[in-house]
Amino acid sequence: MASLTASGAYRRPSTTYVAIPQSAQPSPFLNDETTSADLKHRKASWTRRTSTTAAPLVWRTRSGVRAISRMRCVLFVLLPFALLVLIMVAIGHPVATKHVEKVTSWTTTALNRNGVLRSPHSTYAYAVPMPNIRGAYEEHPIHGLMREARANWTAKVERQSKSLDEAVREYRRRFGREPPPGFEKWYRWAREHDVQLIDEFDSTFSQVEPYFSVRPSQLRERVARLEDSEGEGRDHAIVFIENGKLRRTGARWRDPVPEGFEVLLKDIAHMLPDMVVPLYLHDASFTQIDWEAMQEYKNAAREHRWVNETALQLQGETYHTWRERTCAPDSELRRKVAGLENHFLPPGPSFVRFHSREMSYCTNPQNLEIHGATSGHVYLQGLRPSFAMSRTGADGDMLWTPTIQYDLNPENESTFREKKSTLLWRGSPDGIAVDPDQKWRQSHRFRMLTLLNSNDTRTRPLRQTRIDRFGREYQLDVDTTLAELNERYSNVRATGGPVQCRPDLCDHIRANEIKFVEKDPLEVMADNRYVMDVDGNAYSARFRAHLSSNQVPLKATIYTEWQTPRLQPWLHYVPVRLDYSDVYNILAFFDGGLDAERTGNHDDLAEEIATAGKEWAQKFWRSTDMQAYLFRLLLEYARVMDPERERR
Repeated sequence: MASLTASGAYRRPSTTYVAIPQSAQPSPFLNDETTSADLKHRKASWTRRTSTTAAPLVWRTRSGVRAISRMRCVLFVLLPFALLVLIMVAIGHPVATKHVEKVTSWTTTALNRNGVLRSPHSTYAYAVPMPNIRGAYEEHPIHGLMREARANWTAKVERQSKSLDEAVREYRRRFGREPPPGFEKWYRWAREHDVQLIDEFDSTFSQVEPYFSVRPSQLRERVARLEDSEGEGRDHAIVFIENGKLRRTGARWRDPVPEGFEVLLKDIAHMLPDMVVPLYLHDASFTQIDWEAMQEYKNAAREHRWVNETALQLQGETYHTWRERTCAPDSELRRKVAGLENHFLPPGPSFVRFHSREMSYCTNPQNLEIHGATSGHVYLQGLRPSFAMSRTGADGDMLWTPTIQYDLNPENESTFREKKSTLLWRGSPDGIAVDPDQKWRQSHRFRMLTLLNSNDTRTRPLRQTRIDRFGREYQLDVDTTLAELNERYSNVRATGGPVQCRPDLCDHIRANEIKFVEKDPLEVMADNRYVMDVDGNAYSARFRAHLSSNQVPLKATIYTEWQTPRLQPWLHYVPVRLDYSDVYNILAFFDGGLDAERTGNHDDLAEEIATAGKEWAQKFWRSTDMQAYLFRLLLEYARVMDPERERR
């Protein structure tokens, strides 16, 4: 019979042990009570690999004892790993609860120069190897983006001037000039009407600043040309402010758009200087300017000199060119056209951090051909005073405050929690003139409708959030299909029928490209938690309605509007990349996974954005706030148009 020694090793009378000595490192088997016999048997029975380079003990024995000893060695080695797996199962560790899951390490510090937040490449963590705890448990970047947005907004609100003297000093600090005549009246009126962010009207100066470099007489001549309803002014309405009274002329003076402009001005016109205001009535801008020319206008303005437009060959004339001319020489688009190296974003999940940079095709050349407004050539001019409803970075227009769809709100408003967990959009597939020579399928609305209605069954990863038993979040990439994603999240449909197309192409689109549905009442549209806000032929006029409806707007745009600098992305709305590559990961974060329980949802954070957006619209996008903006802008405009400026 086999017997056990005091040390626990199997012994048979006929067994011989031969030990090969270890290195000089002290044996881990030694203690104060170890005898020489025990040491001999322990060394012969076990092979232990230490964490150093020490050589293992080698044993020799007869076959029966050798098999038993091998089994005990294997059990001894595997026992700690088995215990570790049991512990991970007990606490709900992500690697232990899934055989193979894709665990991605997110970071809020990996930023590219365009301000787009991105994740590193994904790594795989299996159940057997040691789990990548740091990667699995690092917080989702949206947490960091929202935290940063709250902090930035709070700091902005708290740093505003508390008196007229402070506001004047802040104006001088920001712009290097004295405030325009009438600034004191504007300040007192704004205070009386509880206008917030009293210092955050930078755009009213920056839009007007280039005009300081052009003589007022020349600017007035260009405005006079816009009064010609048969020529350049065929798409303008002209508003005259004379002795506090308003009157309209021009080709489209009966249009309801300038009527809304007059409604906003009627209570403040008596505080404004006399001036002529040309309103461009298309949604987009009227004037596009070469980047080098715009820089010369700005430099001349800052140096208090008149620009030499003859040298620039920009005396208000129009010429046809490629769109990269509107970008800086060192911009990503100009470098790409020149064949120079660019470092674009790697494939994979990413989220927008600085929305203003994402909106620019100069810093995002990949966006140039996927928006209907930028897919063709551009017509460049010199500076011509004109007021538009929206603009891109290449435009020279000043922004006014359209009142279209301002009061578009549902009568019976539901709370955020009562709404459906889906993403809604309704509208027509406009935004581009559908022509066989145009890549119209790549335009922004066609792509959105195709993507968010796709039945594609090819697999792709979706980032999902899980919660362990201790309430800690971790991120997983789960394979899914567009068909599954759209069934779970999408309520995006085109309404009416094809537009801006030849009859044969319209028929083709209806039959083969897009499924159209009837329009829904406003209350039905407002009964969804998430809503897409995308450009049409220019800016989206629905944005205020979306903000006001207890919904989370997901906004993808290239256009700046009057209120854009006064909004805080990730606090009042969610900025979305123009290629829509982040939409599903955003929805998975806020609304949870594909299962019925919506695992990993962040309803509280989504509701926070919906609530903050509604409060912002009620407090910062009142008709009074639009009046305050127009009041300040027209004071700046009147100063550059003043004939006395030419004599000073």
